[in-house]
Amino acid sequence: MKQLLLLLSIVVFLFAGCEKDSSSGSVTLKYEIVSTSAFVPVVMSGVQLYPPITVFYANETGQQQREEINSTASSWSKTIQLTTTQRPIAIMFYVSGHTLNVSGTGVVKIYANGVLKASQNVTVSNGLFTGNIVYNLF
Repeated sequence: MKQLLLLLSIVVFLFAGCEKDSSSGSVTLKYEIVSTSAFVPVVMSGVQLYPPITVFYANETGQQQREEINSTASSWSKTIQLTTTQRPIAIMFYVSGHTLNVSGTGVVKIYANGVLKASQNVTVSNGLFTGNIVYNLF
């Protein structure tokens, strides 16, 4: 009997420690980029060829969204309310940007309901900042 109670206690303890990101309701996602150097557009002969930052991310309905960011700051973030009930769902975040300095570092992050779920350290080479994260939300 003691062994059965002990076994039951262990099973309850193990399952109590399992955490899901969400049941099937909405989830607040935050995408974040931080660089040691400001982002800049690529300009040739006075014409902007590329914006400072281009991001691809899962939007409110879970579809891939492309957005050009014309900010020359060294960081960027976007918060969305994911309303799709599809689970699991792959949350993809791809970043391509150009920095003022030809070398440096940065980080790309995904948060779900305020908790950091995935991050990638980035090394800037020849002014190019690229990051790519895929996070499976259950």
